[in-house]
Amino acid sequence: MFLPGEWYEIDGMSYLEYILICYRYLVNDSSTIYIGLKIGILLCFSTILMKIRMPRPKIIVSVFSNPRALFILRVGLVSLAFALTFVSLRDVTRASIVPKRPITSFSTDQTGATNIQDDAVSLNDKFNMLAVRQTKDHAHVFDPASLKPAFFTIESDLKLGAIKAAKVKLHDLQSKYAEWDNQLTTLEKKPAIVAQDPPPPVEFSVNVPILLYHKTPANFDAILTELQSKHYQTITLAQLSNSLRTKKPLPGKSIIITFDDGFLDQLKAFELLKKHQMKATFYIISGGERSNGCIGANRTNFSCGDEYMSWDDIRNLDASGLVEIGGHTIDHLSLPGQTPVVQQFEIFQNKTDIESKLGHAITAFAYPMGNFNTTSINLTRKAGYTSAVSTQSGTIQSASILYSLHRIREASTLP
Repeated sequence: MFLPGEWYEIDGMSYLEYILICYRYLVNDSSTIYIGLKIGILLCFSTILMKIRMPRPKIIVSVFSNPRALFILRVGLVSLAFALTFVSLRDVTRASIVPKRPITSFSTDQTGATNIQDDAVSLNDKFNMLAVRQTKDHAHVFDPASLKPAFFTIESDLKLGAIKAAKVKLHDLQSKYAEWDNQLTTLEKKPAIVAQDPPPPVEFSVNVPILLYHKTPANFDAILTELQSKHYQTITLAQLSNSLRTKKPLPGKSIIITFDDGFLDQLKAFELLKKHQMKATFYIISGGERSNGCIGANRTNFSCGDEYMSWDDIRNLDASGLVEIGGHTIDHLSLPGQTPVVQQFEIFQNKTDIESKLGHAITAFAYPMGNFNTTSINLTRKAGYTSAVSTQSGTIQSASILYSLHRIREASTLP
């Protein structure tokens, strides 16, 4: 250290080297205790330089011989001293604020990262199992896809050495797993609700009695009178079929009167129908070789069988406006006992025979003896009929039994 008022011999040292030595001393010592002393040294710096005996360049001699130049030099040195002091204080302050990181060995950091990575893999497997349970329980507690970014972030933190951050994020995921696991466990403990099929839609149906006759009852006039007194209105099968298909209601207390086979005796019933102005449906057998010509409107063998209406009689019924003509096969065979080919001939040819004699289509059909099977129904529909009656008892009619409508034999039981 140089003190003012003393002479020192510094041989072979340049001014620049001397300045650098002073600067090193001032900067390296960061202690604030010596700051005042350093300032004092710098204040005397110019005086010391003037007293050092060493070779001096001409420019230096001119500077130190000029009082004004010497004053400016001193002011500059003092400013430099204050600047260095400020920088030193700032660095010391910053160093005191930065939190001290615990000294951890590299091997310890690696072990912590490995443990966190293993825990993350195990937790991911648990979440996968939790997702399977969620699907099985038909629940929605969490979205498995939302976990992928979280696990990716943990992996990224481990690669960057941010073990503490990765550990915090892993702990958050573990807490979520525990919460969602409890929610699913609660759901699984609840009694299972057995899914029940919804009740079938209520089918449109109507209460329409269909009376079945073969020959004219002796009290048929009284039957018709009683039906009228009970306010029944007769309709045709075509009207019933249309109502069931379109779900449109029928007028009043509807009833249908049917006669099977086309016996000649049924002309008596026709006269009474005209008397009461009531409608009815007559199902006609056309007759053929299988019945040996003994039955039907085409009857040629009069030595067997009953008497049947002729085609002229049938045309008169059809033209009255009160009678609907329907088909009843060629030879009145029990259809389920026949092959599909025979059934088709009996149904289709009978319809063709009747339509050719009447000059218009017919849409009502009756199974012989009321017997039918699936083939019978399909062929009846395929032939172009819109309804078919059986001998199954009942008065409730619906669209599902349009080709097996119910009939009854007694009118006296009707309300």
